[in-house]
Amino acid sequence: MLFKIEPKKHREAFNGISQYLFEKYGLSADPNGVSLSKPYIVDFDPFIYINPLYSEVPVFTDYVKEVQIKEIVGFVYSPNDFDSIIKQIVARRVNICEGYSEWIKVGFAISEQFGASGSHYFHEVSKISSI
Repeated sequence: MLFKIEPKKHREAFNGISQYLFEKYGLSADPNGVSLSKPYIVDFDPFIYINPLYSEVPVFTDYVKEVQIKEIVGFVYSPNDFDSIIKQIVARRVNICEGYSEWIKVGFAISEQFGASGSHYFHEVSKISSI
C-alpha cells in the first residue's frame, strides 16, 4: 500500500494513516514511526505488479490531529495505593510496557515521582515486558 503525503504535514499524515489502517484492516502502526529521525526499512519486490492503467497516487489528506493530554489537576499520591497497584501488575503479569514508547514513559513517570529510589518499581514492571 502506498501513501503519498505532504512532507510538511508528516505527523498529521502519519496519525491519519495509522487511524485508517486500524479502522480498515485492524492493523496498529508503530507509534515510533512518526519520528523523522528514525530510518525504516522499505520492502523491495523485483516481481511487483504495477497497474499500467493507474498512474497517479493521490496525496493523503485525511489528517488527524494528535490528542493533547491535559494536565491532571489535584492528583493525590498515596504510597500504599501505588505499592498495591505494582503488586497487582506483577501478580497478574500485566504488561504495561509492550513497546519501547510505553516502557520509556513508564520509566519517566516513576522517576518523576520517586527519583532513583523508584528503580525497583520500574524493574518489576519491566520484567514482565517481552522487549
